[in-house]
Amino acid sequence: MDSVEIERLLEKYFEAETSLVEEALLSAYFTGEEVAPHLIEYKALFACFSEAKLAKGNPVYMPASNKRTWLSIAVSVTLLTLVYTGYQQAQERKAESIYKDTRQALDMLAVNLHKGSRAISRIQTFETTQMRIVEKISPDSSKRTTLRD
Repeated sequence: MDSVEIERLLEKYFEAETSLVEEALLSAYFTGEEVAPHLIEYKALFACFSEAKLAKGNPVYMPASNKRTWLSIAVSVTLLTLVYTGYQQAQERKAESIYKDTRQALDMLAVNLHKGSRAISRIQTFETTQMRIVEKISPDSSKRTTLRD
């Protein structure tokens, strides 16, 4: 077959307009030994196609039972992943709730401690003022004389 006819068939082939007979002619030409030098780049392409047709252990092909097995494994893994993710999210929500409650309790404690500090401060101010008053009334309590002396 001449190279002009092969080029015409290649154009039809790449436009998906060839018949099965024309594709067989192309395959036979490119798997043969005599290929035109300017068409040599297509030889590897058609060699790959012919090897794929001959390969019985094609990894794309799987019997229906294998497909079901792999499908069930994929579904199981997906379900386990979803359950684990849901559990993790529930744990995070629980931890956030505990954190919020603890934070609220500590805030209440801080407010009450602040109130207590102010009360103690007032008591200390009262005692300090009382001591000053007592000192002004009797500057030296040791020199005080009582009636018995």
